Amino acid sequence: MAAFLVGQTPTTPPSDATLAISAETASPLLSLPDAPRVLIFGGSYTYGIGASAPEQGFAYKLAENEGWDAVIDGVPGTGYLDPGPHRTGAYPARMAELDADETFDLIIIQGSTHDFAMDHSRLPAAITATLAAANENFPGTPIVMLGPVTYGGSPERISVNSQLARAASANDTIYLSPVDGDWYTAGDRATLRDEATGNPNDTGHQALADRLGRSVTALR
Repeated sequence: MAAFLVGQTPTTPPSDATLAISAETASPLLSLPDAPRVLIFGGSYTYGIGASAPEQGFAYKLAENEGWDAVIDGVPGTGYLDPGPHRTGAYPARMAELDADETFDLIIIQGSTHDFAMDHSRLPAAITATLAAANENFPGTPIVMLGPVTYGGSPERISVNSQLARAASANDTIYLSPVDGDWYTAGDRATLRDEATGNPNDTGHQALADRLGRSVTALR
């Protein structure tokens, strides 16, 4: 299975040789049963920071929208490299610690804006370690990586997105890129962002759930 940057057009291959196609034109990549059991794994966005309550976060709304039996594992402040303010652990350690007796039909790994301030040269190894831990604990389970969701451009955002895309391609993993797909623009900030936390507000979390749900559906 190749990695896909959902939202880009298929006419200009990116320099890292990742295959770029549109979610709307992708051939089926996911085969899911009705009411699949899904692990949604990530940081602050997955936890629901910025929403009025965690249950209003995108992960919960996505599971509700799609009729998934979801296990939601979001730890605020963590990323592929960032262990979080309480040193909870970065993604590779957290993924390795999950119960291997669990079974899932799909794993979604969200992140990571928390790695914007980290050493980006270390990201490929951290992403690969996270995917390796997921494959070891849950062999054969398809994985979808969801890249950073931000409003407007920044060098850090572009760098992290690029590292995620390359690592996904190297590890034969589907990658959904809100950055390359222009899911959000600077103009969305006023209505979709919680300024106190920098994360989506209720409306923003719902919008992310809706957009991600459409993208996953398009991959089936």
